[in-house]
Amino acid sequence: MRLFMDAGANVVIADYNEEAGMRLLNDLGPSAAERAFFVACNVADSASVQQLMEKTLKRFGAIEWTTGRGRAGLFVPCVRRRGLY
Repeated sequence: MRLFMDAGANVVIADYNEEAGMRLLNDLGPSAAERAFFVACNVADSASVQQLMEKTLKRFGAIEWTTGRGRAGLFVPCVRRRGLY
């Protein structure tokens, strides 16, 4: 996450485990408050993923890129999305 932020990216942390997600966000430090946020998300549930996308678009206006480390494997690279698809 820090590498992305150091390169100027806004970051959304999405995790089913709220405690782990918030811990990661807090580990990024107070300077991350403007460019990073956490959303609880179950990637196995399409409504939860849709809510993640809506919150991200509301906060940052676009989704330039996604990457995931979750086991569900639902995230794929996405370039310059300006709305839900």
